[in-house]
Amino acid sequence: MRSAVGQVLGTRSSSDVTTGEIPWKTEFGSLLYNLRHYPNDEVLQGVASLYVAEAIQRWEPRVLVNNIVFERGTTTEGGQNILIIRIGYDIIQRNVAGNQVILPDVQQVLQVEI
Repeated sequence: MRSAVGQVLGTRSSSDVTTGEIPWKTEFGSLLYNLRHYPNDEVLQGVASLYVAEAIQRWEPRVLVNNIVFERGTTTEGGQNILIIRIGYDIIQRNVAGNQVILPDVQQVLQVEI
């Protein structure tokens, strides 16, 4: 599941200013890529939160997002500005019609260079 969530958030989807990364399904992915080169502040974190929640809700319905927490970081090489996104979610797997098995409190970390 972590792989699926990472793929959704790490794939550039189409927007008004970019084309999607996957030619046969340009709308797949998230808009996080569009936040590059913007100041790493509270406004960016608010927009990133919206992009993460929308992308996961649309492309990975087996996941229910509980919380999204942000941290700021830098790399040791070039001092690049990095947005660290910690996503908490529950995994829902449908094994029988009407029955849901929930795996609670899964945590995942994603780092985005800003």
